[in-house]
Amino acid sequence: MDPNVWLEDYWLACRAGGATDDLFVIQYLPIYLADSARAWLEYLPPCCIHTWADLKQIFVCNFQGIYKHPGNARDLKSCKQKPDESLHDYIHRFLNQCNQLPDIVDADVIGAFISGPPARAWSTSSAA
Repeated sequence: MDPNVWLEDYWLACRAGGATDDLFVIQYLPIYLADSARAWLEYLPPCCIHTWADLKQIFVCNFQGIYKHPGNARDLKSCKQKPDESLHDYIHRFLNQCNQLPDIVDADVIGAFISGPPARAWSTSSAA
């Protein structure tokens, strides 16, 4: 999950729970962090976070690099059928990747799918 979105969700949940003080929200953040993120927060230099904006900037800058960003139509076009992969397996893999893309338009999906398998997969042989 995008660290910025995660922090916003946490902040909104605290506000919905009745927290009105940003320092209170900051103080209880470690309870909701996984072990590695909690350790990172605990080893920050003292007094480097004074406001919610400080925390947000430091947190996002640290964790933005490890966030896996959603793909796009270019990523889908790079999904090609492997030489020893069956058409069925390729379609399954393609659809899994397609389902992970937010807001992709049908034309991009169709174009990427058609360009994925080699021409031999689409050829039909007719009896002469």
